[in-house]
This record gives sequence, structure tokens and C-alpha cells, in this order.
Amino acid sequence: MKILIIGLILLLSAGCSDPVDKTPEVEKDAGVIDDMGTKKPDMNTVVDMKMSPDTGSDASTNSDSGLPEPKEPISNDVDILWVIDNSGSMCQEQERLAQNFEIFIDELVKSGEVNFHIGVTTTHMPEKDYPQEPLAKAGHLQSTPQPIPGFDRTCVNSVDENGAIVDGQYDPVRKSIEAAVKCMRTPDASLTAFTNEELRCAVDIQPDNCEIVGKCGGAGRRCQMSDLFPPSDSYRTIPKVLKASDYTSNNTLDVAQLKADFACMSMVGTRGHGIEKGLSAAVAATDISLTGGPLDQTDAPGYSAASANHGFIRKDARFALVFLTDENDCSHDGTLIEETSCGDDICEYVNREEDADTSPLIKLETLRSDLLRNLSVSKNRTVRDGEIFVASLNGTPDRYDGPAKTQCMPGEPSDITPTCANALGIANSGDRYIRFLQTFPEGQYFPNYDNPTQGWLCRSDFSPALTLIGELLEAPNAD
Repeated sequence: MKILIIGLILLLSAGCSDPVDKTPEVEKDAGVIDDMGTKKPDMNTVVDMKMSPDTGSDASTNSDSGLPEPKEPISNDVDILWVIDNSGSMCQEQERLAQNFEIFIDELVKSGEVNFHIGVTTTHMPEKDYPQEPLAKAGHLQSTPQPIPGFDRTCVNSVDENGAIVDGQYDPVRKSIEAAVKCMRTPDASLTAFTNEELRCAVDIQPDNCEIVGKCGGAGRRCQMSDLFPPSDSYRTIPKVLKASDYTSNNTLDVAQLKADFACMSMVGTRGHGIEKGLSAAVAATDISLTGGPLDQTDAPGYSAASANHGFIRKDARFALVFLTDENDCSHDGTLIEETSCGDDICEYVNREEDADTSPLIKLETLRSDLLRNLSVSKNRTVRDGEIFVASLNGTPDRYDGPAKTQCMPGEPSDITPTCANALGIANSGDRYIRFLQTFPEGQYFPNYDNPTQGWLCRSDFSPALTLIGELLEAPNAD
């Protein structure tokens, strides 16, 4: 994600209150109640998919896979994979998700019959080594907090009411430190007691005599951002899979502890690669090489309890996929040159509808088919469309239709215009996520776009979306 340009924030802030007047270029669903996605799905239906212009051949329902058919009726159990953008500008969105997670859980378990698994992976899938992000691995579930801010100043400095950086004020860093301390085995509030001058010593380039007493600076080495945060080995152990059964005692779910653990797990940081590949990450996370087969069938082919994501996938559970990102998807076939003078704008330049047949971006129908195949193999049974629910909280969909580029001149203004700017920062088009959602049957995705409307990250509050996603994932067989 590009460094936020404050002047652009000011220019766009008024426009974020109005929808962008362009509808995603896909066939609209008939009978959608509204753009909030409130229609309940039919979880037992296999649907022949219709195609958007660049999604490839008709979808397969995996009925010819040779794997066992699913049980009837569809299970109340659900395995929920969150794919969270960990690029430079996502600190506000991750914080907001952690704050509102309880809303999602309250709605999810309202019936009292949902047995959930929750895992988190990121959009980080670099083509080469990327030492700036030492924790995230492509498609791997992760639960260790990654609180140290990246390179976007809005995740470091405070901003005033006009969106301008306030020099010497570091509220975002303070919030990150406080959140990290809560994830320690033994939280120590004294670790948050930094003065602004001490924060400046670690955040900004300072003379050699700059010092945080007992930590860094002075006659020793210069202070760094990492000196402000707890050591990585001080965090409590959080499982990579949050299971309802581990948080339930006497038929009561410990929502407070679940929320606290998810807050730490979802703190995936802002040091990830700027070429975000959320769709490919979801496909990779469900591959049997990472899942090791279903948790509850030890004799399944490919079963391996040592696999990185093992314990997340269950044989008969439904599957839900939720994206949180302020950039478009850039999942490509390996032929896209990522390191160009255009930066991450290159992802939009190859996303034009007129270039769909030759674009290096992986076709959305291919990604959908790969996901179904991986889930079927990992579960050791046929997976049907009606068992999968997909959702995305992203920028307003506004597919780029300007001139194609492979290189950009130094100092040349970008042709890519963010679709909004608000308290959560800047968001670019999320049209590939929305069009991916719409390769699934009506009622199996959120949001349902029937009219030009804002993406959820272009709204100051996306908690209503979490409520609706939780509602749509309620137990299908509840009394």
C-alpha cells in the first residue's frame, strides 16, 4: 500500500460520503434484498455458476472429483478464514476489526449451535525474499502479534482534524504499544509509559545522544522502533486456530478471552509486501500441503498433523472466507514483473477489462475452482458451492479503465485514484474481490452489490458489516 499523501486525503475526504458512480462490471444478481447482503443463503443447494466477462470457463461443482459426497444436512460447524491485508497503511483497519470483533461473534453464536474454528492469514505473498516482514508466510495461519508499524506515517504520527501530520505526537504508536502489551504473558503497563521525546527518539532520526533510559541510545546504539515494543518471546502463546470448544465451559462461551486472543492474532502488522494477493493467499491456505487434511479424519489421504495449518479444516464443516483489505487483489500467474517504476500501481494497469484475456492476473473463476478443489482434497470429500460463504471488506469497486502502462516516469502523477479517504485512511478499488465473490451463488457472499455503492472500508464504521456476516454464518439447522 502506498504511503498516504495528506493532500490527497483532504481532496478526497468530502467525496467519501458519496457513492462512486460505477457498478462492478459483472452480471447483477436478481432478487438481492439490498447492498447489505442480508438475504439468507440456501446452504444445501448446488448451483451452476454464471460468468463475469473475465472469469474463464463455467464453474465446476466438484461432483466429478471422485471424492465422497457430503453428509445431509449441511453441518452447523463452520471454519472461518480471515485474510487480512498486512501492507503499510492497514493499522487503523486492523485496530477497528479487533475493537468490533465481539459484534461478529455475538451474532455468529446467537443460535447457540455454531461450533466455529477461526484462523488468520495475510495478503503477503512476495515473489522474492522480503526481510521487512519476518513473520508472515504465504498462506500460513499466524497468531503471533506483529505490532511494530511499517513505513506509513499515519500509522506512526497523530493527525489533526484536517488530516495533517502533527509533528512530535505519536498516538498510533502508543495504541500499538498498548495493544502489544495486552498480548504479553504478563502484561506490564509500565512498558507503555513513554514520553513523546522518547517516542521521537525511536521513531525519528535523532542525534547520538538521544536516549531511552534502560533501553537504547546514549553512548550505546541508536534507538529503533522495535525498542518501544515488548520482546517477541514475551507474548503469550495463542493457538493458530481459535476453536469454540476451547473457549466454552458449562455451555458458556468466554467471549472476552476469545476477543482478546483474536485481537492479538489479527494484529498482523503493516510490514507486508505492497503487491497484495489475498485471493491467492486463501487458495494457498486451503491446500493440503498446509492443511494436512481434515482434523477429524486421521486416515484421510495426505493427513499430516505436522502441517502448518493443520487443525483448522474439518471434514464436514462449512467454510467461510472473509477478506479485509484497502487495496485490490493482485494474484497473478508469475509473469507480472512486480518491481517496476510504477510500484503497486502496476496491479491496476494490468486489471483493465479490455486486457482480460492477456492479463497476468489469475482469472477469478480459476481462483474459485482452485479454492473448491483444495477444500475438497483437504476435506477428503466433495465440497459444494452451498457450503462456502465469502465476504470482503474493501474499497469501493471502481475498475481501472485508463491507459495501460508497464513503466512510469519519475515524478509522473499516478493514474490510479483512490476510491475514498476517511478516518481509516485511503482505500483503492476492491473490484477483483467483489467480482470474485460474485462467482459464488446468490446468498453465499457479502456484500450483494445491486447498485453503485461504497465499499465497506469507504465507510467510517464497518461494524454493521460484521453483524451481517455473523448473521449469515449462523447455524443453518438451528431450531
